[in-house]
Amino acid sequence: QSVKEIEAGAFGALHEFPDGAVIVDGCVLGVNGKVSGVMRLPSGTRMVVPYAFYYQDIEGIVLPEGVEKVDEYAFMCCEKLKVVQVASSVTNIKANAFYQCPNIEEAEIPIFQEHISTIFPDSYNRITSLKICSEGVYLTDSAFSECNGLVSVDLSGTPIATIGNHTFAGCERLLSIEMPSTVKVVGESAFRHCYGLTNVVFSEGLQSIGDHAFEECSSLERVEVPCGVKCIGSRVFYGCNGLTVVTLRDGVECIGPE
Repeated sequence: QSVKEIEAGAFGALHEFPDGAVIVDGCVLGVNGKVSGVMRLPSGTRMVVPYAFYYQDIEGIVLPEGVEKVDEYAFMCCEKLKVVQVASSVTNIKANAFYQCPNIEEAEIPIFQEHISTIFPDSYNRITSLKICSEGVYLTDSAFSECNGLVSVDLSGTPIATIGNHTFAGCERLLSIEMPSTVKVVGESAFRHCYGLTNVVFSEGLQSIGDHAFEECSSLERVEVPCGVKCIGSRVFYGCNGLTVVTLRDGVECIGPE
């Protein structure tokens, strides 16, 4: 457990190891030969080093609880990779961890501080299904903005209290989102220009909806604001031309202009 860092290529002769992932002291160094299908790393794995799965044919990868770090280029050029499942224990995913992985469609990931394109630079616009599995309480500003392929988002089961500003802005194909009961704040422009969004179910714990939060969500038809909401910002539903029913419960104290 004294090993803190292993340089890429340190174990070049991977053919000398048994089939499957080469793991030393919890660090995935690479694989022997070509691997395909869905790979689940074993318990006890702590990190994946750069280029560990370089040019592999895997279609799915599962990083279980206990994994803490995924280094840059760890899954570089895994062109067949479609499904990524990352446990909430992972607190450090380096930029370009999934570089040149253009076909990822489904991702289960913890909360991180950068835009999703830093991790999935070649597929963030192809991801259709997203699930957040983190223990964090703040969904980062602009984290998933302009993810034009995104259709569904599942936040249920997380303790998220705040959906940040512009978090899903410009996700034009987003149809639905499941919010946990812990959400108290929907930030400014959080879902602005989500033209495909048809239905939003707010949690009973919601307290405020920021300015422009659902502006130009032209497919939105019905909205029911729970009784805990005290403040609704300005232009929250501006340009929602399909909106026919808005239900406000007792407790709303301020509504912004337009």
